[in-house]
Amino acid sequence: MSNENFALDPRECYFTGSIPSNLAIESGSCLKHNKSFKLYCEKCSALLCSACVLQHNYHRISIISEKISQISKHFEDFEQCILISLRIKLKNYLENFYADFLNEFKRLQALNVKEFITQSQSSLEFYYTKFKEVDTDYQWIPLDCCRDVYKLGRSQVNESAYSQFLHYIEWKENILHVIDLNNIKSSTYTLPNNFLAPLYYRSILLPFKRIFICGGRMISAEPGLKKSYILQIANELKIQNLPDMKTGRSNHLVLYCNDTVYVIGGLDSSNTYTNSCEKYSLQTNTWTSICDLLKKKDALSGCSNPKENCLYTFGGRNIDLFIDIEKYIISDDCWERLPVTLPFETCLNGACFMQNEKKVLIFAGQNMAADPLAVSCIVDLNNNTTEKMPEIPDKGGCIVDHPALFNEKIYCLVFKGFPSRKLFAWDIRANRWQVIMDF
Repeated sequence: MSNENFALDPRECYFTGSIPSNLAIESGSCLKHNKSFKLYCEKCSALLCSACVLQHNYHRISIISEKISQISKHFEDFEQCILISLRIKLKNYLENFYADFLNEFKRLQALNVKEFITQSQSSLEFYYTKFKEVDTDYQWIPLDCCRDVYKLGRSQVNESAYSQFLHYIEWKENILHVIDLNNIKSSTYTLPNNFLAPLYYRSILLPFKRIFICGGRMISAEPGLKKSYILQIANELKIQNLPDMKTGRSNHLVLYCNDTVYVIGGLDSSNTYTNSCEKYSLQTNTWTSICDLLKKKDALSGCSNPKENCLYTFGGRNIDLFIDIEKYIISDDCWERLPVTLPFETCLNGACFMQNEKKVLIFAGQNMAADPLAVSCIVDLNNNTTEKMPEIPDKGGCIVDHPALFNEKIYCLVFKGFPSRKLFAWDIRANRWQVIMDF
């Protein structure tokens, strides 16, 4: 019931709907101050006049007319999504749904302005959630981006820039750190629902400030977990349980590419090295097994190339350390070994594409004795060559959180303990490392 590449010519994708573009609802007046209500307190869900504002210091205040306009636009955009699906893709599934949605909007229109504001958001969320169950092109797409789905296609919307942030969750804790690379500021969140991050879990940042988390072990000697989650950090902090992976894992690799999360290698549920791999579709909410790695290994690094629709893995560990580079061709569901190898042995290292998506920076990690490594090199995947680069400062160390390319620098967090990381940056133009700060 979905078309993955669904997109219309923006000039032809507007249907005349029933929801007005400009909604006017009388806001009334404050009896205490005899002034018109023009403001709305988001924290207290209260209408305010200009004199009431003094009693709501440090609360988030919105202008009522702008708030209503924003809500009205969300209703209008969502109606367009329904009409597109109803008239082009899913007529038999949405006729009654659309009628119910319009009746709900008429009910909300009849409310006073405070009730309209407070009830509209929950109503929109309810209907949008039900709609996404039918038309999976909109799965995981925020409501305020839904119009872009039918204009640009799901794949284009889901590949919007999201490399501005690094993140990590303290092992055996519920503390999430998100670092904004635009200003090198860290935000700390306490995760809900008694969530505790396992040891050796892996995570990756997805579009729209969502974090995919899977696997790990609660105790070192325990088997790897099958659990997987998506953590939403935009707007309201939420954790959603996903279906279990097919295999429990720890010290594995997680990559994101074209609306799909790939889970690769690691230690399995019996704590033995595995080459098994699987993928999770963000659109269908399902896990599927894919072709095995060429070698069983954990502690490998990797990165994805969405334009070429492929994945790369570097190094890893079994009885010995590997220097192999493997490429996964997604369309063919097959792995191949490249004719180039790393110039040094490492595991638990970092890997990140540079700007041209042909060269990869490989750096840091540890050796078989678990000593930290400060090595780094650039792998040219086009010419199958490698070039050693200056060492990362401060003895290097393990990279268990994904690095990010931002503003001609590759940023990475070096593991310094369960709650601690150290931020470094590789300057692509200057070919040198910088120490940024401790977290």
